[in-house]
Amino acid sequence: MMIKTYGGLTYPSELIYNAVQVAESVFRCHQGELAVTINVEHKLNATFNTQFSFDGLPTCHSVMSDTISRYFRLQNSHI
Repeated sequence: MMIKTYGGLTYPSELIYNAVQVAESVFRCHQGELAVTINVEHKLNATFNTQFSFDGLPTCHSVMSDTISRYFRLQNSHI
């Protein structure tokens, strides 16, 4: 099996992996109310930010928030 890449990471770092686990937990917790929620992505990101520690990440980079936002958009598109 060949892995297709468009210049992104093939294997996530432990930090990204842990962040996606937290994001999945947030998504599942709020999944039932997403259909009636205004600005779903903002609500999910705000909840994620209260539950995940960004300690040790440089403040000049938005890689983590970009990754998690994309994750929430992908999950939300499957509802």
